[in-house]
Amino acid sequence: MANLSVVSNKIEFKEVIFCGNRIYETGKLIIFKEIEVIVLANGIKPRIWLSVFLENGDNFYIVEDSKPKHDSVNIDLKVNSIVIKFDSEIVFRGRKTSCDKFEVDLCDLRGVGLDVYGDEHVLMVGGMSLSRSTVKNCGCLISLN
Repeated sequence: MANLSVVSNKIEFKEVIFCGNRIYETGKLIIFKEIEVIVLANGIKPRIWLSVFLENGDNFYIVEDSKPKHDSVNIDLKVNSIVIKFDSEIVFRGRKTSCDKFEVDLCDLRGVGLDVYGDEHVLMVGGMSLSRSTVKNCGCLISLN
């Protein structure tokens, strides 16, 4: 498995609304086999890292600090919003709604190797759904093996 660099030098959002779920002061959104799948960071523009997982066990960033790292990735980054497309399908859409709050209203990681998807109302993880949950001071929202 490839070793992804640990994302450092980032300013976390105090609050993230992730597919209808409120997350406060929680360091990580989704971890798969001890690797952060999505990393969000605050900045002049939103910052994001997105990992992909291959069937052979390899993984790498397809987005690193809001920059595409693969020809199939297209990023529309504005001052307060970001849309990531993989092979013309939206895999992530979110916006900064205040100086320390970020809202994700679409996330579909099935195209990058994980059965995780959601919209502004619900997050689906495998056969489980999360909706209107609140998580505070937790290591991560979802951890998968």
